[in-house]
Amino acid sequence: MQKLFILILQLWVYNSLFCQQIDTDRSSVSNTPFTIGKKNIQFEMGFGKYVDKDDTKPYRDILKIYPNLISKYGIGEQIEIHTGITWNNYKNIASNGTFKSSSIPFYLIGAKFNFNKQKQLLPATALLIQFQNYNRQIRRDGLDSSFNYLIKLLFQNKFNASFKLNYAIGVEHQYYDLNPTPRILFSLNPIVNFNEQWQGYIDIHGFTNFKARSPKLFLYSGMGINFYINEKIKFDANFGIKLNKAHMEYNQTDNYYNIGFSYKINNTTNGSY
Repeated sequence: MQKLFILILQLWVYNSLFCQQIDTDRSSVSNTPFTIGKKNIQFEMGFGKYVDKDDTKPYRDILKIYPNLISKYGIGEQIEIHTGITWNNYKNIASNGTFKSSSIPFYLIGAKFNFNKQKQLLPATALLIQFQNYNRQIRRDGLDSSFNYLIKLLFQNKFNASFKLNYAIGVEHQYYDLNPTPRILFSLNPIVNFNEQWQGYIDIHGFTNFKARSPKLFLYSGMGINFYINEKIKFDANFGIKLNKAHMEYNQTDNYYNIGFSYKINNTTNGSY
């Protein structure tokens, strides 16, 4: 019995140390350009805390917490579809009092198309398309809803076994009460593999809001870690802060914290493309 236990433990350690890392869109802003493979299924779940504070207290102090789940399915080696849902716990402290609301405010459906593997300096490339519908908050006078669409180009340059660089650029249209608000999104995500299980990264990202008051550029910086149990299971954690002091804008996060878990079900022998 003792020998059997030692054998099982050795096999688990070997599998953990010499595994292929699962590719996920959590938890950095620069989504991976890789798809999960034909007929494979993947779940990515996270819990986040987003704090929005303003210098003009007590006029506004918003705390948002998002448990969320994204489910992916590979309909081809280079194409995956995904759906997502996010729960919102909202707290607002304002001059006219404090109120809370809980809802299911965020739904998304989208697809990722991987159309280029890395060739020397030419990066691995993918196109991400998402449609989102969510309730920004439950107000005293009714529900405040929004519809978004997002298009991003995703890139990765892998320089060696220990270092790679993810980066992305895209456009997002937010429709509040049928009033479009276009934004250009960008992100830069250097990633370092410490060993087969531990990975660290820096996240620099932001957006330009064409209808915002000065400044129009919102810039964030964060860092995080990933821990890979094996080729199917991953844990992650990250945090970030806003770098520039922007004019009071609704829903512009000042700092955030995330923890997450991802699990992949391989229905074929093919892994990520």
